[in-house]
Amino acid sequence: MKSATFLLLLILGLSSYAQSQSDKTGDNRFRIKKGSFYGFIDHDGVVKIDPVYSAANYFSDGLASVKEAGASKSFYIDVDGKPAFKGSFDIAGKFEEGRAVVKDGGKYGVIDKDGNWISKPMYKNIYTFSERFSFYQTDSLYGVMDYDGNQITPAIFKSVSGFQEGLAKVVLNKKQCFIDTTGTVIIEHQFNTTYSFQEGLAEVRGDIRNPSRKGKYGFINKTGELVIDTIYDDVADFSHGVTIGVKKDTVYLINNSGIIIKRYDQFYDYDDLTEGMGIVLKEDTTEDGDDLAGVIDSTGKLILEPIYAEVSAYSEGFAFAEDAESEKYALVDDKGHFITKFIYDDVDDFEDGLAEVEMAHKKCYINTKGIIVWKDEK
Repeated sequence: MKSATFLLLLILGLSSYAQSQSDKTGDNRFRIKKGSFYGFIDHDGVVKIDPVYSAANYFSDGLASVKEAGASKSFYIDVDGKPAFKGSFDIAGKFEEGRAVVKDGGKYGVIDKDGNWISKPMYKNIYTFSERFSFYQTDSLYGVMDYDGNQITPAIFKSVSGFQEGLAKVVLNKKQCFIDTTGTVIIEHQFNTTYSFQEGLAEVRGDIRNPSRKGKYGFINKTGELVIDTIYDDVADFSHGVTIGVKKDTVYLINNSGIIIKRYDQFYDYDDLTEGMGIVLKEDTTEDGDDLAGVIDSTGKLILEPIYAEVSAYSEGFAFAEDAESEKYALVDDKGHFITKFIYDDVDDFEDGLAEVEMAHKKCYINTKGIIVWKDEK
């Protein structure tokens, strides 16, 4: 299943108070909700910041943005719940690498962890920082911004994605290419669609030099050389040195040299590949006709038989498998050992050793042993 084209979203989306899959926690603080208000617990389930805020982002870089009841603006608190600095903002994004993008007076700017302006609010939008660089937007075009808020390039790019492994995918003159942090084009336009680099390789789709490969996927290295040919109907981002390729309803486990480690005729597609653990799908031939999910590891070993309605992406060595009959989830490790029975109604990823789950219509946090450390007793 195709991962998102842009791995970093615009700050407007990132700073919403909806839950983020990739930043639920930070600095041993986990967000909880009691009634209509938010607070934070520590790893042991002890309430460290009382639930008094009408809205709250997750902690990142030691700070979290919160909003008091009836207030129109947000401000930042530290891990003790104290205001981090003076100042409030229309939109207060999460801190990344010591920088946060905020909106003030209808424009976006950048602040540091002391609340000082790194770049005053003057832009239509700004991306979150990645590898100490960002992109600013003026009108409909983007330019590169450095850690100190300086414009490295003029706003010349039609669309952009965050820097990963020193390169960022951009659209320049209606063509997709990769630039470095100086804005220099490193990899010219060769493919219809390109994706960000992971473990030294970037997923590409449709070789413009070969029209017969228009909808096929492969991988390039950082010089633009095609390392894995565009012959697959779908591929996963690399994880722990492997990818999953799908060709003619058959799943292949492939290493970073393009060598097929194993072919799986029993699987027709994949759902996820993280931490070297692949969620693979088998077609159900019964009347229900739903897919059945199993798990393979980076060596090609079958960890979980394909008998589950769903298996979540692995996080911190753990996942949740859903029983097709009861529609409940159970905690399972990366060896295929079940830690709990099928008791959860809803589940989320592990972050810093805890995962948020739902049991009997109550939100809980559990640790990797399946022990409840906090439960909403409303």
